[in-house]
Amino acid sequence: MTDWKALIDIYELHLRQGRADLVVRSLQGRGFGRIPRQWILPLANIARRTGLSSLGLRLLSPVVMPKTGQTATGPEIAEYAVLLQKIGAIEESSRMLALIDRERVPESSLYRAFYHFHRWDPAAAADNSGSICFAICPIMRA
Repeated sequence: MTDWKALIDIYELHLRQGRADLVVRSLQGRGFGRIPRQWILPLANIARRTGLSSLGLRLLSPVVMPKTGQTATGPEIAEYAVLLQKIGAIEESSRMLALIDRERVPESSLYRAFYHFHRWDPAAAADNSGSICFAICPIMRA
């Protein structure tokens, strides 16, 4: 049985140490059967940050595009949307980001800014960034 919290903590430590290669190797060599829902978003986020966008999409797809009656959370939709940007599905990403309340999911403002950069519209990106750092960077709130 996998201790998902410990695994994610190890991945985060490696990333902070600049050892993304270790995380990539581990993610690529791991089978992802049934992952408890609470660990899917952190794993998808790590996959995106290590350049494994298709893995992140594969992890989040059943949550964001469910065949069951479950609904995705704002942070899950936001992560899925930014992963779509990474594979070039810019307009689909924008449609998904439009569904998210920026107040409840502050990182969605950053992801909208990324969208505008993809569209070569830095002025709109700046308008969307607003207080992104204050909203998502704990050190700025201290």
